[in-house]
Amino acid sequence: MHFSEPWDNAASIASPCAARLAGVPNLLSAFRLPHFLATHLAPSSTGLAALRHGLGGDIPLPCLAGPAWDHWQGAAAVTRGEHEAVRWADDGHSVFLHLVIADADWAQDPAQATESAYRRLDAARAACGATHYWRIWNYLGGILEGEGDAERYRQFTLGRHRAWAATGQLAATLPAATAIGCAEGLHLIAIAGRQPAIAIENPRQVSAWRYPREYGIESPSFTRASLVRAGAGGLLLVSGTASIVGHQSRHVGDIVAQFAEAQRNIEAVIAAAAEDAVLPRSAFAARNFKLYWAAASDAARHADLAQVLEAQAPTQVLLGAVCRRELAVEIEALYEITPGSDAA
Repeated sequence: MHFSEPWDNAASIASPCAARLAGVPNLLSAFRLPHFLATHLAPSSTGLAALRHGLGGDIPLPCLAGPAWDHWQGAAAVTRGEHEAVRWADDGHSVFLHLVIADADWAQDPAQATESAYRRLDAARAACGATHYWRIWNYLGGILEGEGDAERYRQFTLGRHRAWAATGQLAATLPAATAIGCAEGLHLIAIAGRQPAIAIENPRQVSAWRYPREYGIESPSFTRASLVRAGAGGLLLVSGTASIVGHQSRHVGDIVAQFAEAQRNIEAVIAAAAEDAVLPRSAFAARNFKLYWAAASDAARHADLAQVLEAQAPTQVLLGAVCRRELAVEIEALYEITPGSDAA
């Protein structure tokens, strides 16, 4: 990951999250939203982290359209360091974590590599004093390689489950998450904080952690969205969302219908979050989208679908396989609760 201050600058490396800023408002009252940057430019301002998409970038997913950079701004001065190969950045409110597992280690035993990686990620989170996960991105090389329970995605879910069973995360609030296929290796990116997130589920879908045995030895360990509140404001971080109703894939072979079903699922998640927060739907404003296509040809043929999202908020269009072979498209989103919204 490229952070806005270089990792090889010794002055930027500190013991795990040593400094805390006194008197700074808690979390999101000072937290700044992530935003997308121009395709060819690295960020010039300080911040928690900046990620560049592309085969030569921090995340090996080709960016087909839209800006290639994500920039996560910090709320205050940022401390940086490394813990068991997990690189972190901490602004005193939220912690950005990044770990890359080499393709050779990942491909040899995906379940074991995932379990080890998640244990290391959790150790770094704990060392930084960030009690709660908010959001995790998982990018898996060859996500659909293998058959049955040997499929890499199923092995990944097995390894994650084992790690989180050992660390106690399964008994805590699960975070929002995305799992998408990339070129190679295993890439874990996480945002954690000192304030708990509220797990939001989708009433149209079976919770992922309750999926039946047909989807793997262990069910996927994530929630459909994380709601983080701060006074009248907050963030809704929506997991990767596809054309699934109940636990079954819908509209196989019909890409337009898959896209529409994913949108309906996102709207259902927002409605559930609004009910939990006792706010109207209008209080949730779209801030960005990521649109993942399993095939570049589909992305080109259905460019108008990206424009549907772009009309609401800045949108990245990325090439990466969805975790089910029959699904062609996936959407994730970030919404902000706009300050001053009236209660429903």
